[in-house]
Amino acid sequence: MPWHLKAGPLRHRQLTEAVIGVTPKVLAERLSTLDDAALVSRHPGLGFLRTTTCALTARGMSLVELLDALELWTKAGSQYEAII
Repeated sequence: MPWHLKAGPLRHRQLTEAVIGVTPKVLAERLSTLDDAALVSRHPGLGFLRTTTCALTARGMSLVELLDALELWTKAGSQYEAII
């Protein structure tokens, strides 16, 4: 889910549509966990619809950068396995 927020803040509804196979309830639970860990910040919107916007914190962005590097490392490793 943090990768979905990499490009910028999204509304809860947008995240529900982007994260395939996850119910809104489970998504809300995961966002709460990420919020508690200071990886994601949630901002309730004003107005009639009361939408919530979610964004990565600086700590969350550093985690995404680390996971991106790990992904590149594993892809490079799979090339070496093909040679062996």
